[in-house]
Amino acid sequence: MKKVIYILQILLLNSLLINIYSQESIVEKQIRINISNIKQIKGKLFVALYDNEKDFLKKEKLGKIIPVNSNKQNLILKIPHHQENQNYAIAVFQDLDGNKKLSINWIGIPKEPYGFNEKQNKNSIGFGFPKWKDYKFSLKNRPINDINIHLKEI
Repeated sequence: MKKVIYILQILLLNSLLINIYSQESIVEKQIRINISNIKQIKGKLFVALYDNEKDFLKKEKLGKIIPVNSNKQNLILKIPHHQENQNYAIAVFQDLDGNKKLSINWIGIPKEPYGFNEKQNKNSIGFGFPKWKDYKFSLKNRPINDINIHLKEI
């Protein structure tokens, strides 16, 4: 009987250790997003956080909508299940016409202010549709998770 109890204790301890080590790299992280160059104090800002190439600019992992009340906006995004080796990209647009989507002209150029996190791939030219590989970033080894986004208008 003592042997059975001893084996059960070892199994229980083993399962607890496995659970602790498997969750060690999954934590909640916060990103402070600083949005600048807001020229019109109206509408709402749509902020989207993406965590993979397949969903980039299609389906966000997290999204936030905030009213525009100054020419600079700051917000905190909490990433509940952040993994240390995870990459992210952030896109923002200012919805001026209230249709809840980025309005574009007939050739696909945005008619409303938009922006992305700083380009990580400094060698890319920057013409055409934004690419995941140019904007993805990691929070690993970053003491401060501030992301600056400067809105652009074309």
